[in-house]
Amino acid sequence: MRTNHVGIVLLSILLVTSLITLPSFIITITSQIASANPSAENFTIVALPDTQYYSERYPWIFENQTKWIVQNENEKNIVFVAHLGDIVDDYWEDYEWQNADDAMSILDNKVPYGILPGNHDIAPDLNAPEYENYFPPSRYEGYSYWGGSYDSYSVPASFPNMNNYQLFSAGGMDFIALNLQHDPPTDVLAWADNVLSKYSNRRAIISTHAYLDARGNRLYGGPSIWKILVVPHKNVFLVLCGHEAGEAGRIDNLDNRKVYQLLSDYQDLPKGGNGYLRTMEFAPRENTIYVRTYSPYLNQYMTGSDSQFELFYPMNATVATAGVGIYLLAYAGVVVAIVVMIAAFLIHRARSSQKVLPSVSWAARKG
Repeated sequence: MRTNHVGIVLLSILLVTSLITLPSFIITITSQIASANPSAENFTIVALPDTQYYSERYPWIFENQTKWIVQNENEKNIVFVAHLGDIVDDYWEDYEWQNADDAMSILDNKVPYGILPGNHDIAPDLNAPEYENYFPPSRYEGYSYWGGSYDSYSVPASFPNMNNYQLFSAGGMDFIALNLQHDPPTDVLAWADNVLSKYSNRRAIISTHAYLDARGNRLYGGPSIWKILVVPHKNVFLVLCGHEAGEAGRIDNLDNRKVYQLLSDYQDLPKGGNGYLRTMEFAPRENTIYVRTYSPYLNQYMTGSDSQFELFYPMNATVATAGVGIYLLAYAGVVVAIVVMIAAFLIHRARSSQKVLPSVSWAARKG
């Protein structure tokens, strides 16, 4: 009876300990997955939409934009720049690509950036030879933030950078910036799907050329990107695009997360856009993204409700991934195995005691 009593006590202690330890284990695991330091400093991501007319006619405005980014890198803590496509107006004009190269070269080796071809950068046969010539993977492969690139099987293997991604960290968070060509075909989406799965523990920003129209409706590759990349990947929280002149946005709720989708394109303004760009200041302690529209060329902000607004984004939360479930299942399996082993040991002890007791009792009676 004493053995059984001790066994019950030991099993009780083990089970109580497991119940106490499991929540702390969950917290430990989830806190290691894309969690942010709530005391982290603010940082800024810049979007460069549709520079096509700058490259064609106003190259000094394009250069003014990238110079401003470099000059304000430290003050505004600019950690990444996303070019949203339509780098040039005429894909066959080399001088436009040279102008674009001169402007973007100002960022090289200074501020991480991603770039992608818009419809004006791609030839009718879906090749982008000039884009690939001026912005090949070899331009970025030496940078720590470079992730990789991919082109559709329908284009020559010598053109390998129409779709690419970068990895960077800021504010105690790890990010992946995924850049997709205009109206990406199915194999590009499959590649992007694999990339997002591989980096599911990073907060994901998707940039593509055409995704929303000025009314906030998805167009061109927008519906496919939404269905194949945004919906199933819980780490995607922001989609950026240009292409259609104007500003628009939409917010969709998926599995207790908000996905922000933002259009910015100023090409219909004087001089191809008057130098306006988008700044997105992330404030981890406030769980807020401050979106502003600013022109370094004019030194002027747009202050309308479509140009200046705030987005709530939980930066001190965790990014849910399947990995947590795997860890918890493994943990539960270990606990069950330990309980079974102790129970088997106690049962064995109890049976052994029962075999000895008659002999002991008989010896006592004989004395």
